[in-house]
Amino acid sequence: MAGAANTFEGGTNTTAISTGNSGGTSGNAFSLAENVTFSTTRAAHGLLSARMPAESGPTRASLGYDLSGNGTRWMRGYFYSASWASDPTLMLLFTADFYSFEVQLTATQARVNVYNGTSTATTATISAAPAVNQWIRVELQANNTTGAAELRLYNTADSSTATGTATGTRTIPASAWGGATWTNIGAAETYADDVGWSDEGWLGPAVSAASLRPIIGASVAVHRAASW
Repeated sequence: MAGAANTFEGGTNTTAISTGNSGGTSGNAFSLAENVTFSTTRAAHGLLSARMPAESGPTRASLGYDLSGNGTRWMRGYFYSASWASDPTLMLLFTADFYSFEVQLTATQARVNVYNGTSTATTATISAAPAVNQWIRVELQANNTTGAAELRLYNTADSSTATGTATGTRTIPASAWGGATWTNIGAAETYADDVGWSDEGWLGPAVSAASLRPIIGASVAVHRAASW
């Protein structure tokens, strides 16, 4: 049983988040941290969150943890943005061979796209508009062995009742889990808070996100599917 989570509460406003300064009071230190800063501008809980600037050329914001093994994994993210119109990808669960389950938001939908090494296809779609200018919560469940995925969108961020849910399956080649990443591919400026992953079950609303157990593994790689 394993998991990791981060509240960003141990950081300093405007300081770049790194693998070295993201632990402590914030929770589990990230294995990957690129182009993200601590921010007091927004916070889903507490005083701080992670500011992810709009993607610019090859520069993109990314925070990640190493994963390993096989079976079902869950991840959660709280997000705030003024617009989802650019159809950003915000969360990924990917394998060691970079097959991935990708959470994408649009102005009218939330969906799971699965990359199987050859192409990317949408396997689950929530036909509800993700809210803007407020915090929302997104949770993903995926199984690298069966290819099954479930997505849950919460426009009332701390609610126990989802705004919408969707499930789907797309088989991917055999490959152990490699990592969980929160990113900002194609999005306007976005804030993330109370991120985490688990191999035990849905994380649910953040109460004490830093209480999950840490994991140890190799460096997380940033997944760059051929379709991006």
